[in-house]
Amino acid sequence: MKNLTFYLCLFVAFIFTLSSCSDDDGDLPISETLEINIPNQDPEEGVAVIAGQQITVALQLRSTDNNLETFSINGPGIDITYEDILDTDDDENLEGIRPGDTYDQVNKQSVNYTMNYTVSTQDIETAIANDGTLTYLYTLTDKDGEITAEAVFTVPQYAFTDEQSITLIYKSINQTDGENQSEEAGIEYSGNDVAANIGEMMVFSATDMVEVSQEVYDAVTAADTDSFSAANTAYEDGSKISDIAIGADADFEAKYVVVKKEEGQFSVVHFEDLEFAPGDNRASINFKLIGLATN
Repeated sequence: MKNLTFYLCLFVAFIFTLSSCSDDDGDLPISETLEINIPNQDPEEGVAVIAGQQITVALQLRSTDNNLETFSINGPGIDITYEDILDTDDDENLEGIRPGDTYDQVNKQSVNYTMNYTVSTQDIETAIANDGTLTYLYTLTDKDGEITAEAVFTVPQYAFTDEQSITLIYKSINQTDGENQSEEAGIEYSGNDVAANIGEMMVFSATDMVEVSQEVYDAVTAADTDSFSAANTAYEDGSKISDIAIGADADFEAKYVVVKKEEGQFSVVHFEDLEFAPGDNRASINFKLIGLATN
């Protein structure tokens, strides 16, 4: 009878153990066999990035004892999981690898993976609205557990600089002295139509621009800490143009533009007056510039 009681207790304990194991099946412990290296990445400081910039993270995925299994990347613009990372390079085209990334399987316990991603304006806006960082999490598993590492990128906090007056002078189509260009504003005085009393302005060191109302101009320049988001919203809401015509002398009408510069920042321009001077095609335009700068 004592033996029967002993075996009955043993059986109950065994059943309880099975039940406990099944409850934890979805939670892998942190593995002591796995390693994720991120060379040249300081998670404390982060690396500063701007919109349009490509970020690259070289990952070394290792297991001391087991074959590698699942690998995932989660972060702004990227959300991907490889259920079996060792099967991702079955053909020469690396089918299954995220476009832009590279993959090199050293052996079944070692993979070199490089994440390449171009930061979008939306990523920057999201980061500014949150903690000012873009964080990418990498999770790697083998049959015994998982490990997670992260790469952190910081984004600049933008504010508008003080308003300043600038004069651009257009002389001729062959002009090379740079007096008709403003890299800071992102615009170029590109030509005159003297008969029509018009000067042509086009983007310079910039992608394109949008014309806005005075109300939008005032709202954007008053945005302060949200200046990047305000300028981007005005830019995205408008119709993109590469040039704008300004009337000269008595035909002048104040115009406002938001310019997206090549480095991803913005300038906002208020054209104040255009005046033809004596001589062929010679004219000057005065305008107010407020540009974005990092704090």
